[in-house]
Amino acid sequence: IEVSPNYGVAYASLGDFLIQQSQRSKGMALINKGVEVDPKSYWAYALQGDNLRDTMEIDLAIKAHSKAHDLR
Repeated sequence: IEVSPNYGVAYASLGDFLIQQSQRSKGMALINKGVEVDPKSYWAYALQGDNLRDTMEIDLAIKAHSKAHDLR
């Protein structure tokens, strides 16, 4: 992130790791940051969709996964 602050995958991957470490709030903030800094990153949208699904935010999860699919 320090070396390449516009690399959304770095934010999203770190966010996913934090979620796995029971730090969902911080993790989702980083995933969202990944989408923000790199709106063409399918991986950031895919992780966003996965984690929204896990919190039962189904409509938002579908939207994020659809965006990821469109970008891929």
